[in-house]
Amino acid sequence: MSKDQVQQISGQPLSITERTVVPGSCFDYKLTQTGQQKPYSISFDDRGKVEHKSFMNCAQWSHAQQKAREPSRSASGGGY
Repeated sequence: MSKDQVQQISGQPLSITERTVVPGSCFDYKLTQTGQQKPYSISFDDRGKVEHKSFMNCAQWSHAQQKAREPSRSASGGGY
């Protein structure tokens, strides 16, 4: 699904940010369910196609991507 298709269905996002970990962009939305608001983000690849969606905002998703790319400290071969 493209950015335009997402906006036709979901409306204008609260914010649009460029991704910092991998090329692309991210739309932030707020969903309201039973009177409570929840963050929701839709992340697009560098071609403008949906790559990921989640119940977190774009900054949280970016942080999760960054953490996933960091080398594991336990994988450094602790030397027994």
